[in-house]
Amino acid sequence: MKTLLILFIGLLITLITLLTGCSGYTYKDAVKNGDVIGGPGGPLHVEKLDQFVDHAASRQQAKLTVVNFTVEGQPDIGKLEYKDGKIQYSWSTRSKLNKKRNDLRYKTACSTIETIEEQLEGNVVVSKLYILKGCEETIGMRYKEPDSIIVYQLPIEQE
Repeated sequence: MKTLLILFIGLLITLITLLTGCSGYTYKDAVKNGDVIGGPGGPLHVEKLDQFVDHAASRQQAKLTVVNFTVEGQPDIGKLEYKDGKIQYSWSTRSKLNKKRNDLRYKTACSTIETIEEQLEGNVVVSKLYILKGCEETIGMRYKEPDSIIVYQLPIEQE
């Protein structure tokens, strides 16, 4: 009986550690840092993404962090920096299959960022997509063209 109790407590501690310790970057961190947030708790600070698009179009240096949270609270973190005519984009996520406590990180460079309003066929749901184009590598969520990446998807409510 004592062995079962110890085993149960060990499993409970492991479960709590997995559920609370999977990510070092939380929703509170993203809000505190002023990041653009998507997923549960979002959209938040989307105007900063529009400002980044404007800065890149006028060839002004700019930096921005975009965090999309999963339902489980796991962050997918995108960092954008416009500098010297290119947009440097890094994207990191934590895979549940990754046994180590390291994030999976990817980097690429893109030529432009655009917004596209899109309506899904046969549905009234409309969204505004923020898309990187002319990317050296496709990381994260690919758009229609092979060198395009969706950075953020903003749902637009219908009246």
